[in-house]
Amino acid sequence: MKIPPFEVAIVDDNALVRHATRYMLSNNNINIAFEAENGQDCIEKMQQSSQKPDIIVLDMEMPIMTGFQAAVILKKNWPLTKIIAFSGRDDSESIRDILAAGADFFLSKHSEPAAFISLVRSASGLV
Repeated sequence: MKIPPFEVAIVDDNALVRHATRYMLSNNNINIAFEAENGQDCIEKMQQSSQKPDIIVLDMEMPIMTGFQAAVILKKNWPLTKIIAFSGRDDSESIRDILAAGADFFLSKHSEPAAFISLVRSASGLV
């Protein structure tokens, strides 16, 4: 069964994490809409983009605008875009807070790559 294409945006202040995430997604035939290095950069790219991503992989801890702040704005303005909170902080309080801010899913940066790809495909609603 062929999965219809969908677009994913990667938002993380760490260039290595962005690169590794892009690599994993690309190697699994998942299209990258854009990359951003903080929440503000993500919001600006969403405003400028004619084709919105279906999913945003959003880091929580970033300078300028955190993932928590960005999630609130993203859900208000683009409610159909799914947000996967992607963080090294995987304590229950952090998870609860990011889901309350608007994230649809949470995935620890300590997860296996296969779990990441599986969640992205599941979040697309096309699997």
